[in-house]
Amino acid sequence: MRTVALGIEQLRQPIPGGIGTYVRGLVSGLEQTHDPELAFLRFASRGPQRDPLAAGTFPLSTTSFHHRVQVALWSRGIGGAPRGSDVVHLCSLAGPMKTTLPMTAMVHDVSWRKFPELTTARGRRWHEHQLATLLATTATLIVPSQRVRSDLLAGGVGACRICVIGEGADHLPEPNGQAARDLLTHHGVDGPFVLCVATLEPRKNLDRLVAAHQQASRRGLAVPLVIVGPRGWGMGLSEHNAVVIEGHVTPEVLAGLYAEARALAYVPLEEGFGLPPLEAMWQGTPVLSSTATPSTEQANGVIRVDPLSLDDIADGLLGIVEAAEDLADAARNFARQHTWRGVAEQHEALWRTLQ
Repeated sequence: MRTVALGIEQLRQPIPGGIGTYVRGLVSGLEQTHDPELAFLRFASRGPQRDPLAAGTFPLSTTSFHHRVQVALWSRGIGGAPRGSDVVHLCSLAGPMKTTLPMTAMVHDVSWRKFPELTTARGRRWHEHQLATLLATTATLIVPSQRVRSDLLAGGVGACRICVIGEGADHLPEPNGQAARDLLTHHGVDGPFVLCVATLEPRKNLDRLVAAHQQASRRGLAVPLVIVGPRGWGMGLSEHNAVVIEGHVTPEVLAGLYAEARALAYVPLEEGFGLPPLEAMWQGTPVLSSTATPSTEQANGVIRVDPLSLDDIADGLLGIVEAAEDLADAARNFARQHTWRGVAEQHEALWRTLQ
């Protein structure tokens, strides 16, 4: 039996975001597969005395240093894989890349290269350094979409090093509809609404979405836009009749908001995959998606728009609200094809081939 060490450092971040959802989803999928050829060990930097990562089926190995110090050490090539591991899988670009063990690493996107103005200078430097370090190894790169694969190929990465594995949609708990309705009422929403779920940062294109919603409202759209997501950086919104709910929303409430929404609007400028559309469709909620969102490329129950066009987004908002009931079943059926167990099985099939 081979032991795969799973680098879950993203869960030490204050806002784990979509990468954190991938980490949790992959681990939950692996817990369901019970592969007789593979065992799993999670590893991360040192946590608090009552470590929230300690719970789980797979054992947790921690280093001697807390998050910021440990990530800095790994970035300098200091620190290796946990003892007893045979394969290393990094769930993000944060982790020990100086190892002789077979290694895979998830490259979620290269958005800092394509839209440098949408990323902080510090973030660009860190991501570029980590990717360059990773490319200097023999690691197999897992990417969530053909879009990211194409980006890496354009950057000179050999096709034989890249494996495309998508993501799952079944990670949220049962919706807490009452809590979701209470939250909406607190913000003055007592009827149909369009939901957006995104970290408040420039790449998510929220300023253009709000402007398009304002335009659509002048043309007869009668439902508010509710934006749920933690504040990231560089994002100031002109709220108009959009309702911005900032900060943490529990998974049960988030699922409830998806279920209560007339539609989801998700129009980022750049996305490696895009989990919110799948989360919404799992609840039978149709989606207005940008053409830069890979998770919706083959989806039914979706209207896709140019994220740079206010007119296109406004038209899409009007269209998705009008067609929502007709698209609901198609959206739900598409999402049901994407489970974390299926994602985990694809990872396991790759790990079994590594020498």
